[in-house]
Amino acid sequence: MTDVIQVVVQDQTPIPVTVPTDDDSGDSIAVTVQTPATITPTIIGVAGPQGGAFQWMWVTVTTSTTGSDGQGLLANATSNPITITLPTPDAGAQILAAKTDSSVNPVTVTGFDALTVQNQSGTYIADGTQWRQFMAYTPGLGSVVSQINQLKQSALQANVTQAGSATPISPAAAGTEYEITGSTSQSIVLPNPPSGGTTVIGVKCGPSYTGTITVTCQSGDTIDGQSSFTLTGAGQQNIFEIGNGQTDWQVA
Repeated sequence: MTDVIQVVVQDQTPIPVTVPTDDDSGDSIAVTVQTPATITPTIIGVAGPQGGAFQWMWVTVTTSTTGSDGQGLLANATSNPITITLPTPDAGAQILAAKTDSSVNPVTVTGFDALTVQNQSGTYIADGTQWRQFMAYTPGLGSVVSQINQLKQSALQANVTQAGSATPISPAAAGTEYEITGSTSQSIVLPNPPSGGTTVIGVKCGPSYTGTITVTCQSGDTIDGQSSFTLTGAGQQNIFEIGNGQTDWQVA
């Protein structure tokens, strides 16, 4: 079986590149695409098996460049500072940028704080109007998981607090955290996966909640491989996340 990856060179001409894979994590195949520009984009691997997590199109850069949707830009600023310009914020577009070297030269993503520490990275998602930094990792500030979960929590823009009810919350609204209070059990139905970008929804048992919250999803989708997810116990909370083209909600 082969995966077909589209490489977009700096002059915006799409070049289809077929990359063989055995569908196992850790595949690493280098394909260099020569361009008339000052950088040489290089695919250095496929992130995870086919059908798994979002597959970044990894590109190594050593000079300033403009990113493209789906690229994971590995910036080596050893010789000079690097500026990464984000393109038009088409809804659902995603770009990852990481500083791979230990020099003092910054890697600046236009509109956001510079990456100044080796292995520091950020993930940027467009909502159709502007770019937003959705996830970031800085070595020395706690585990990757804890930092990502903090940023996911900050992505929840609305909070709904209500007493448990026999009426399901269906579908739950993207970007919303639902806090259930009282003692009546509550059903929450997750929405369809997004047509672009990532959907994040929070669910929380109130501080004295004694019921059970059952989270389900749309037909054909799963939650960590299961048909439902249950929260019990005061204070328990989880974040549910799914990306464009995926069918399995991830739980944090």
